[in-house]
Amino acid sequence: MPTKTAVLYKKQSKIAALALLISIILQLSLLLFHMSNKLAYGQDEVLSYGLANSTKGSYLYPQPWESKANDVPFKGWIPGTTFAEYLTVQEGEQFAYKHVWQNQEADTHPPLYYLILHTICSFFPETFSKWQGFLINIVCFVLTQILLFLIGKKTLNSDLQALLLCAFYGFGMSAINNFICIRMYALFTVIALGFLLAVLKLADKQASENKCLFAISLLIFLGCMTQYHFYVYAFFVILVKFLIMLYDKQYKSAGKVAAAALIPVILAIAIYPAIITHMQTSPRAIEAFGGVKHEDALLKFCWVFSYAMNYILGINFQSAQEALTYLYAAIKTFKEFFFPVTSIFILLCCLKNFREKISARVKDFIDSHQIYLRELCIVFTPAILFCIIIPGTIRRSFFTLYARFFFFLMPIFCLALFLVFRFFLGKFSSKEIFINTALLIVISISCLYSHFNDLKNFTLPLPKPLSMEHYSELVNNQSVFWIYSFPQYIHQIAPLFKESKRVYPTTVKNFDTVLKSELKTTSPMTEKHLLFLPVPLRKNKEVKNIIKSHGRDIKYIGTCFVCYSYNIYEII
Repeated sequence: MPTKTAVLYKKQSKIAALALLISIILQLSLLLFHMSNKLAYGQDEVLSYGLANSTKGSYLYPQPWESKANDVPFKGWIPGTTFAEYLTVQEGEQFAYKHVWQNQEADTHPPLYYLILHTICSFFPETFSKWQGFLINIVCFVLTQILLFLIGKKTLNSDLQALLLCAFYGFGMSAINNFICIRMYALFTVIALGFLLAVLKLADKQASENKCLFAISLLIFLGCMTQYHFYVYAFFVILVKFLIMLYDKQYKSAGKVAAAALIPVILAIAIYPAIITHMQTSPRAIEAFGGVKHEDALLKFCWVFSYAMNYILGINFQSAQEALTYLYAAIKTFKEFFFPVTSIFILLCCLKNFREKISARVKDFIDSHQIYLRELCIVFTPAILFCIIIPGTIRRSFFTLYARFFFFLMPIFCLALFLVFRFFLGKFSSKEIFINTALLIVISISCLYSHFNDLKNFTLPLPKPLSMEHYSELVNNQSVFWIYSFPQYIHQIAPLFKESKRVYPTTVKNFDTVLKSELKTTSPMTEKHLLFLPVPLRKNKEVKNIIKSHGRDIKYIGTCFVCYSYNIYEII
């Protein structure tokens, strides 16, 4: 017969599960609101669809992250159907996983995310929709919150505080930005948290060691097939756990963990040999396996810190950048001036009398918090090391978008801040009701400010008149001259151009020749021709003069935002 304690624990677990369900529903409502308002796509988000669904190559333009000055990739009209065939699954091409695999071999990532996206798109042939990608993210969000609750429950030792942790992450922009980005980072987050939980569970006496080891192997394999950065994170998590086991003289268990980690890596390479090639060619793999360092490790760590403050605490980005400067200066000052003092202090600690007093206190503290400290070490040490190691090839000017590489760590950052808040609030009062109420207030303010001060570089909410959707009817079955600054940007605007009859990509330099040739073949112009001119080029006057030199003029129609703005004209 169950004891009163067991019955009470079961009742509390049911209440916590219900509260978590309600919290997830509310968070999903907020996430769906932002998803509905997202009216533009980053280039990589469009590439997600192309790499998942194209049967005629990985890109509309080769090597979209490179640009050669003398390269002329486009030599005429591109039918609108080319864009549609690139982005969508065509009838008779459903579940064509061979092409997904080949596309990824030519790209920079492992194939798991794209296989899942292709499967979803296969149920909706010849249809392009942001909701196809969002479906993956919605499922990942729910799983992430469940895993974060379990991790929080284990590290915070409180159902209520674990729920507050989930609210801290789920209602803030760090989660919204992650799960609104149509890339593999949402899937990466789920796998990373599941893997971390499995490693933490190894220390539970109630948990089956073999089940935990199987979960670790499975999740490492899935992570290796999702993102190359997972290799680095998993390595550090396993390393920390392995060292702890060696310290505890659990040699047999340490060997099992090492084998459980190594086998799925070998299996992933055997199944997807392109990993070897990608180590030399993929920007993400180069970062994961050791890339060129453009900035020092301390500064890169501070970059991550500033974005975490903006996404999680809602601190204005300019203020976060200022805090970054102070943090960088403080750490560097400590390193250069106070490190010698610290070294002397350590030497003093080695003196017998002094050492005995200090070591006794340290030993008592460690002995009384042994399990808890080890859990925190497993949770936070790999995250810190990842933030120092990974940004090796990231330039500061690109870091706004590359912050997505750290999205999977945002739940861990939330946990770290939660512990800091709890520690300082505990200094005012030891009453649990005070601490939890104060935590709720702090979390609510942080989440609200994170929405007010969000950079909007992932949510991309646009006024309707600026969206591609607004101009789809205008472009429908029309001929379009697209003037580009970088040819690879054709992917960004592909969701709009798939509605067109045909598109002629050209530069301002070549536009005169292109227009002259077109007027020869169709003179006078018997059909409407549209012109898309990038606003950042500031070439409106020059282009207008070119058109006028051929006896034509242009009429301004509007401005469309696709990662950056295009002025749209009709040639008359």
